[in-house]
Amino acid sequence: MTAAAARARALADVGRLPEAEQALRTGLIETPADPELLALLAGVLRLQGRRSAALAAADAAVAAAPQLSGAHIERAECLLLLPPAPDPGIPPTPNPNGGRGFAADAEAGTESGSAVGAGSDGEPGLAAGAGSGGEPGLAASAGCGGESGLAVGAESDGEPGLAASAGSGGESGLVVGAGSGGEPGLAVGAGSGSRRGASAAGRRRRVRADRDRADEQRLAEALAEAEEAVRLAPAFPPAHRVLARTLVLRREFGRAREAARRALELAPGSVTDLLTLAEIERIAGRRGAARQAVQQALARDPENPDGRWLIALLDAERLRVGSAMRGLRGLAADHPGRLDVTAMTWPIRGLLAGLRRGLTVGVPVTAALVVTAFWWSGAVLLARASAGTVAVVLLLFGLRVLIPAGLLPWRCLTLLPPRTRRAILGGLVAAGATVTLLLGYAVTALWQLTALTLAAGLLVRRADPV
Repeated sequence: MTAAAARARALADVGRLPEAEQALRTGLIETPADPELLALLAGVLRLQGRRSAALAAADAAVAAAPQLSGAHIERAECLLLLPPAPDPGIPPTPNPNGGRGFAADAEAGTESGSAVGAGSDGEPGLAAGAGSGGEPGLAASAGCGGESGLAVGAESDGEPGLAASAGSGGESGLVVGAGSGGEPGLAVGAGSGSRRGASAAGRRRRVRADRDRADEQRLAEALAEAEEAVRLAPAFPPAHRVLARTLVLRREFGRAREAARRALELAPGSVTDLLTLAEIERIAGRRGAARQAVQQALARDPENPDGRWLIALLDAERLRVGSAMRGLRGLAADHPGRLDVTAMTWPIRGLLAGLRRGLTVGVPVTAALVVTAFWWSGAVLLARASAGTVAVVLLLFGLRVLIPAGLLPWRCLTLLPPRTRRAILGGLVAAGATVTLLLGYAVTALWQLTALTLAAGLLVRRADPV
């Protein structure tokens, strides 16, 4: 390892990324085709959020030394972190499977691999956090710089929050990620406003489809890089680790699990690889296996922030709100740079997502029964029962989330950007009004309340906390 590479690694490990970048660029003036420096530069740029520049550096590293596994590892990491640019009219979607951290793991003799390890900046979800000894790998960590915090899966659009439903692609559990921007909602009325709404919805669907195709191509390219890294260095744990990360994003859980276990065989007891395996199991819906892997990692490194974050995720998925909040508070106290205020507001944002889902189902069913009652009087009792059941269930859900959460999420809510704060509060007010109207109909059987319920439900669906 050159002196410039050693100095850059030391600076990056303590979070001084701009200085690390400068050291690498200075070294590249003398040796512009040094693959180790190029791969390290790609990692530093990636950590600073400059994904396009990072990918360009990784491309140069691969071109300079296509026989080095580490160059392919870094290029795969950059591809995993390079989502297509969102449409300006659609709220940006946090990447729930982003990478975080930095380290240049050198394989004995020839490897100049830049993989992921300790770093100061983070992105939520599948993140490469620091294991014991600065070992790179996969872990769930909190996003900084405004990215959403508790990323327990993602559905179509990535609205952060706790939702009582399954994630896309079979991911089970309470999902932080309910689709908001562009999610089709209850359409009431006609005319120019409806046509504009339909046009906007169609535009969002087209953009989402384009984004999905771009993501598929990007992940296919990342998989090719990861497989090449494994072919070049089959005994190099980071190569199997990045392969596992890529496969889990492609939702190939069996192969991802095998790759993570192979990395563990090559580095027994590796905290990072245990967290990699835990994250794979969590996304696959096997929470018991995920918790077991995290506990093994924390037994070796009790203060590991990524392991503590994963425990908070698993607690949130099981609606252990109080335990999850205690874990997040402790993590924020010990590592203040690892959490932003968005992460601490997940009970409120999650409640809104859960209410939206419940009302999306309950309101149309109740309305259909109310309409049926004009022809069949027996449907009135069914409609009232439906309205009362939906209202009571959602009220109990709200109490189940908010009481254990305490006041901290509400305090953190005041620190969110004004637009986001207004959207969340407006959505909660509309959801509360909808639940109240459902209760009113259950008690009075006044069909007019159903029309108001539909209108209020539409406002809940349009709530867009960016």
